[in-house]
Amino acid sequence: MNLSFLMIAESGGDDLWARCGALAAVTEPGDEVLLCDSGASVDGAQLLRRFGEEVGWGEKVTVRLVALSDTRRPPEAGWSALRGLSDRAVVLVLPDRARPVAKGIKALRAMLEQGAPDLVLVNSAWMLAGPHSVLSCPDVGRWPMFGAQQGDAARAAALQLMPDPARLLPTDGQPGDDYEAAIEQAASIGFVPDPVLLSPLPAPRDPAPQVAALSVHLSAAPRDTAPDRLARALLRLDDILAQLDPGHAESFLHAARDFTAALPRRLRRQAVAHEGQTGAILSDLKRGDTASARSRLAVIFTAQDRARVAALTGEIGQLRSDLDLALPGPDYLMDLFHRTRRA
Repeated sequence: MNLSFLMIAESGGDDLWARCGALAAVTEPGDEVLLCDSGASVDGAQLLRRFGEEVGWGEKVTVRLVALSDTRRPPEAGWSALRGLSDRAVVLVLPDRARPVAKGIKALRAMLEQGAPDLVLVNSAWMLAGPHSVLSCPDVGRWPMFGAQQGDAARAAALQLMPDPARLLPTDGQPGDDYEAAIEQAASIGFVPDPVLLSPLPAPRDPAPQVAALSVHLSAAPRDTAPDRLARALLRLDDILAQLDPGHAESFLHAARDFTAALPRRLRRQAVAHEGQTGAILSDLKRGDTASARSRLAVIFTAQDRARVAALTGEIGQLRSDLDLALPGPDYLMDLFHRTRRA
């Protein structure tokens, strides 16, 4: 099955050119490339046209510039509105600065060729300095194996994952922007655990509003669904913890304390028994042991640092490889030195 790629171009320069190259490398005959220039960059539209003239998007690939009628910038204008710019069955949206991953795109095509489910969920990853400094998203260990699942089992597995609308690929109609609603409406869901999208690492942000939103969502849940919703909320808190900036440590602790206090007693026991990092921290806070909770956060921050150093090591290794190819090697330089001395 052919794909439609919608690339949002708000940044220009070398980054946009590199994104174009990554996208052109994964297109196949019959695909469609939609270039959505929001006007935020000075040279966006010009660079997109120049890439098409000088490099090209691939053989028999339909390419066109599109614009949103909504005055809001993407993706705030809505994922449904973005997908609606194409009349194709499957539209992969590439948010600003995001680029496709060849292995993931190949897996996505294989999924669709097997018989498209109602909805496909594709994994994503983050990059620090470039496409070779990759960090897995916090839910990487919760992804099901490649393939399609049906009914309640499919929905339960999908709701365990980070609710990122960019991961949703509807194959029948255009679901709204509510991640959970899109999952609940799908009778069959396909899972592509290989990262299909690489995006820049999100900027640090205060976790308090996110935690408060989870609390409000829980308070509105019917009593019989509250345990399941709490289990998913605790996974969301685990994901927030994995991305937490040290500067927001105290904000998280205050928000987590309020989150626990707002729970009914029957759910509070479930929360502190959660096996993830969140459960241990909530248990510490419930006992009033803030020092222990801070110590757990310090361990999390140390693990973050190690993961980022490992990711940057990959980027440095690629840079060294590129330099070895571009610059003369030591044998050539030594030979040049001796020839110069003899001259």
